[in-house]
Amino acid sequence: MNNYEWLIGRLDAFIRKYYANKVIRGILVFLSCLLFFILTVSVSEYYFYLPVWSRVAIMSAFVVLGLSSLVAWVIIPLAKMGRLGKVISHEQAAGIIGQHFPEISDRLLNILQLRRHPDNNASRELAEASINQKIGQISVVPMARAIDLSRNRKYLPFLLPLLLIAVFILVAAPNVFKEGSSRLLQPTKAFEKPAPFQFVIKNPSLVAIRNADFVVTVETKGSALPAEAYIEVGAERVPMQSLDNHSFQYTFKNVTDPVSFRFFGAGFYSSSNTLKVVQRPVLKAFKVQVAYPAYTGKKNETRNSLSDMTLPVGSTVSWAFITDHTDAATIHFGSGRPLDLINSASMFAYQYRFMNDTAYTITLFNKSAGIADSYRYQVQVIPDQYPVIQLQQFKDTVSGKQVLITGTAGDDYGITRVSFNYEVSDKNKVMLTKSIPVKITSGALTAFQQYFDIQSLDLKPGQKLSYYIEAWDNDGVHGSKASRSEVMTYLMYDEKQIDSAINENSNQINSGISNSAERTKQLQSEYKDMQSKMLQSNNMDWEQQESLQEMMKKQTALKTQVENIKQRFEEQMQQTEQKKYSDDVKDKQKELDKQLDNLLNEELKEEMKKLQELMQKLNKDDAVEAMRKMEQDNKLFKMDMERMQDLMKKLEMQMRMEDMANKMDELAKKERSLQKETDNADKKDQSQNKDAGKDANPDAKKDDKSLSKDQKGSDKKNDQAKDKDQQTAKDSDAKKDNDAKKDAAGKKDSEALAK
Repeated sequence: MNNYEWLIGRLDAFIRKYYANKVIRGILVFLSCLLFFILTVSVSEYYFYLPVWSRVAIMSAFVVLGLSSLVAWVIIPLAKMGRLGKVISHEQAAGIIGQHFPEISDRLLNILQLRRHPDNNASRELAEASINQKIGQISVVPMARAIDLSRNRKYLPFLLPLLLIAVFILVAAPNVFKEGSSRLLQPTKAFEKPAPFQFVIKNPSLVAIRNADFVVTVETKGSALPAEAYIEVGAERVPMQSLDNHSFQYTFKNVTDPVSFRFFGAGFYSSSNTLKVVQRPVLKAFKVQVAYPAYTGKKNETRNSLSDMTLPVGSTVSWAFITDHTDAATIHFGSGRPLDLINSASMFAYQYRFMNDTAYTITLFNKSAGIADSYRYQVQVIPDQYPVIQLQQFKDTVSGKQVLITGTAGDDYGITRVSFNYEVSDKNKVMLTKSIPVKITSGALTAFQQYFDIQSLDLKPGQKLSYYIEAWDNDGVHGSKASRSEVMTYLMYDEKQIDSAINENSNQINSGISNSAERTKQLQSEYKDMQSKMLQSNNMDWEQQESLQEMMKKQTALKTQVENIKQRFEEQMQQTEQKKYSDDVKDKQKELDKQLDNLLNEELKEEMKKLQELMQKLNKDDAVEAMRKMEQDNKLFKMDMERMQDLMKKLEMQMRMEDMANKMDELAKKERSLQKETDNADKKDQSQNKDAGKDANPDAKKDDKSLSKDQKGSDKKNDQAKDKDQQTAKDSDAKKDNDAKKDAAGKKDSEALAK
């Protein structure tokens, strides 16, 4: 390497240091300016909430000036350090060095000029000798010291205070940089100065359904709350409705498009909000088909409306829906889980059979909008009712064994069959069971008639007959159901039971007649009191009307009691058919039954009719006259009841006398039968004794003595039997006398009844 090349290397090193100095200076200046800008703008934004145009201008200037400064002060000098681009020449570097070292300024330039402009060979040699000489003279000069990097320290007083301020703010108030830079990085967004309160939206989401109203509710929270609040929609500011607990609300009417809005109160704004709009699922068309159970006879139908329904049990309903803006649909029955509807070409369908009262809900979903719409309806199921049986039983009044049952059987849809069933039991043991079909006509209501002769069963004493009517319906869902009528019974009493039953009925009849007579007497007293009150007053007042009402109730109770007496007497008549009473007793029973009919159907009926007419009369004189007639009629009714009670007692006495006579006849028959058995035994003993005498031994005399004793005993028995026959004959004569007396008494009673 010659001296010139060494010189050029020294100049290149100077040039690199020259640009390194520029890079260091540029970085210090750029950082100082950047920190100053950031501190100034961040603090200004944090405290003053710069308007949008100011933030846009600041950020624009920051980008333009920052990038320009960075390029000019740092990037270009750094590139030139790597000899990229145009750098200063050796002559310029020599000039700069000459400014710092004046003693070598001319020499360094002469060396560069001599090297570049030689004229000939002789001159070149002289020039190189001169260059080497001059280089030797300047080689001791430190050219690199012409650039003093330490002089850049003068920029540190600008950078370090800014850096300390930035560190202090980061530690003491980090929100200054955090919030300020956040807002500065969003220059186009308007930020409002924080209020001493907050607007808290209570709606779970700001999503409105198209063409529907939307109510937005906001609550204010903070240390100082505004008395009024407004909502700004575009350029319009509208007051909001005040609610409790510092809340406000506003209704967006018929929302069709998204709406941007913000709240305002006490000079402060909230952040901007947007109300989104979604489309509700739409049920465009539908069809409901109802298939009724076949047994009901109802035709299937198609309905074009969704509504509550009332259907027979077992009905099947099919739905078909055409929808819009709907992704999915479900149907929910009662408390069960939702069921997905089958989707085919925007049509949803489902089918269900109703067995109980059920509420169902159809829900349509618009999943893209996150919204659903539902329809809830109720289906009331009419259960298939049990058949209803109404019947009447008619018995012959003589024996009660000829039974005619007539009635109707009805069902909500149809009766399939009716049967007559009876059962014969003896001491809880079933002896006979039978079911007889009854002829009917098809339909929901059918009439039936069944005749039954109890005597054909030849019931024994103590046996019980139970019989009833049973009807079946045509239930095609749960199966045919049956209903039974009340169970009717007929008891074939034995001797003890029939006597006990007759006596029980006699006691009930006598007690009923006594109570009826007592009630009649009480009513008679009330008639007199009512009559005196009417005479003392000018018109019938409210109290008198109430008294008449009470008398009407007592008259009705009297009628019911007489009906019970008649029913008991008819039961007694049927019971006496199982015993052997005379025709005279039966005639008297029939006559007494007619008298009871007359009391029940004529006298009591007339009494109640007069009492009802009296309640309707407002004329005092007519009411008093009617009350007098009622008092007389009631007195006659009481006399009739007392007379009937006497006749009942006489009839009861006659029945007891005939019972005693019948028992005496039975005893006499038993005695005659016993006498015959005794006579036959004596004859048998005599024949045996004669046979034994032929083979007699020496002790025959003893036997003869014993036989004679037996003969004497037999004679005594015969004498006793003769005495019994005589007594029986006397009893028979006494019975005849009693029968004659009964006939005479019966004629007298018949004459009394006729009177």
